[in-house]
Amino acid sequence: MCQNLKALFLDNIQNIHNVVSTEGYTLFCGFLGMRWKSPEDVEVTLIQSIHNTGKPYTNVALIPSENYEEALVQFSAIHPGILSKVAPEFHDKVFIQGQYATMTSGYHDSVNS
Repeated sequence: MCQNLKALFLDNIQNIHNVVSTEGYTLFCGFLGMRWKSPEDVEVTLIQSIHNTGKPYTNVALIPSENYEEALVQFSAIHPGILSKVAPEFHDKVFIQGQYATMTSGYHDSVNS
C-alpha cells in the first residue's frame, strides 16, 4: 500500500489538528473529506492521509498514485479552496498571517532522494 502513495507538501498551513468550525471539525477532517469523481463517475476519497511535519507550517498529504493528477489540480488552488470552506473567524487557525497557503515540490523531490 505504501508503495502506491505519493507525497504532496503544503506550505503556510497551521497544525492540521486545529479546530476550524463551530461544530468542532479540524483541518485534518476537512482534508480527509476531499473527494473527486473518477472517470468512471465514482466518487473517490482524494487523499489517504495528511500529517504535520517537523517543519512548522508544512504538512504532507499522502495521495494514492491513481489520484495524484487530480490532487495536483485541487491542491493548486488550496488557498482559495480553504477560504471558501472555512468560516472567516477560523482563518487564523488555518493560515499564517500574510502568507498564501500553497503546494510545494521542494520537499517532494527530497522524499525520493
